[in-house]
Amino acid sequence: PLSNLSTMDGDAQRGIQQLLQAEQEASEVVARARKARAARIKQAADEAQQEIKLYRHQREEAFKKLVEDRGGSMGERQRKLEQETAMQVVKMKQDVSLQRQNVMKMLLGYITNVNVDLPVDHTKV
Repeated sequence: PLSNLSTMDGDAQRGIQQLLQAEQEASEVVARARKARAARIKQAADEAQQEIKLYRHQREEAFKKLVEDRGGSMGERQRKLEQETAMQVVKMKQDVSLQRQNVMKMLLGYITNVNVDLPVDHTKV
């Protein structure tokens, strides 16, 4: 009976050892699966970021093309507007320069040609 008891104890010990070893192996399998899952998730996130980057680039290029097709970029429009404004300013300065002489002659004419005739109502006094 004592030998049976020690055999049972030995069998129980081996069974416990096997259970502990199986649990350890299961933990390692679960840990590897978690690492693999995390790696797949990271890879999927990286791929998604690349797709987003590519899509954004394609949309930006399409937008630039659309803007150019519809009249140029804002920089071009601003440059054209500045050129037109500068041309108008030059033209106005030329007009002022040309008209300055005429205005000066007209003002000098008013100043130097004073009419000294009295109105009719004042001559009867």
